[in-house]
Amino acid sequence: MLQPITTRFDEQTHTYTSENGQVLPSVSKIVETGKHFDFIPKDRQQEIMKRGSMLHQNIEYFVTTGDTAGDAQLEMFAQVYDEVQKMFGKYVASETPLAAAYLGMQFAGKPDIVLERAVVEIKSSLGSAERVYGMQLAAYGMLCLANNVCKPVGYVICYRNNGKWAYKVLPKCYGGVTLQDAFIAALNKYYNNKVLEQYLNNL
Repeated sequence: MLQPITTRFDEQTHTYTSENGQVLPSVSKIVETGKHFDFIPKDRQQEIMKRGSMLHQNIEYFVTTGDTAGDAQLEMFAQVYDEVQKMFGKYVASETPLAAAYLGMQFAGKPDIVLERAVVEIKSSLGSAERVYGMQLAAYGMLCLANNVCKPVGYVICYRNNGKWAYKVLPKCYGGVTLQDAFIAALNKYYNNKVLEQYLNNL
């Protein structure tokens, strides 16, 4: 049902490619994370993405080295991260490209942080997209499971709140629908749309 796929990630084009050269859809594309920020002006989006990229680089440096470099934000993050580790175990990996196929439907992504029993997403704020992030985390959990990286039981968002770091362990479901089932629905929708496009564009 869930099978691992060997993938390569191109940093410049931000694309995932399988061994046979097929471009794989990213988790972000499947759950349409960008769609939820359409109300933000394009130039502002670029600024936010750049700031988010720097944030992720700093966090990755810390989780792989344990060094806060005297940075106040990283020191605050370290306290929150320590609490999360006490619940879900030690650091396993970060920013590792992974790919898998669920019932033949392929997808790929890079979990921000993987612990022994959880996947962790880093966000500059929590905002109103919590359920979208939940689908994203569920997808990363499936990728980790398929590739024997970890067996996640928790989905965690670490985010900044009024200049400080906080974290939230997401519930297993929203509205009676599990995070994983919601992602699988998005995955089916993505591939169903591709079939319709192929059908309609080849008249």
